[in-house]
Amino acid sequence: MLNEFKKMPNSKTILIIDDDPISQQLYVAALTGVNLSFHSCSTADAGYHELCHENYDAVLLDLILPGANGTELLQALNKEKIKYPPVILISGNGQERLIKECLSLGAAEYLRKPIRTSFLRLLVKEVLNIQDASDKTLPEIMKLLERDKRSAKVWVKTELGQGVLSYEAGHLSAVKYLDLTKSDAMTKLSQTEPFKIELEYKS
Repeated sequence: MLNEFKKMPNSKTILIIDDDPISQQLYVAALTGVNLSFHSCSTADAGYHELCHENYDAVLLDLILPGANGTELLQALNKEKIKYPPVILISGNGQERLIKECLSLGAAEYLRKPIRTSFLRLLVKEVLNIQDASDKTLPEIMKLLERDKRSAKVWVKTELGQGVLSYEAGHLSAVKYLDLTKSDAMTKLSQTEPFKIELEYKS
């Protein structure tokens, strides 16, 4: 069973609530390459405990679980007025009533089994406000953020490792890359050809 992966630096954390270990591994494999860490549990009760005591950025919730189901979990969270992150439902066929009920309770999106990995990646990035910006160069993205005075994180993946640029209202506030200083990290990144760039806008 998955349970918990080592947390990646500056990563978003996904809570997977699913009693099938193979499904848990499938979700993680589908999201490989996105800067995410994962924790899993197999019951609604365990998921409730996690959401009450830990901070997560999104939840993958299987509708049918041992004991209480996904609908009952959302009902319990709402009843106790516990704030929780965006929830993506995972459902099988013939569960339309439960899907509608969960969406009315506050779930963000849903996917039907068998899961198409491309759709899962798309929805997770959407709820986390992560955009693929590989069609732009790093200088172009920096100018865009400065011009529009946006707050965001820019994830830059290179052969040497992953870097992250943090922007606050259009100002470059921090750069992390290869344990270098801010200026050295920026110089190194400007000299390196990235193979993937992702934008994570702050709300």
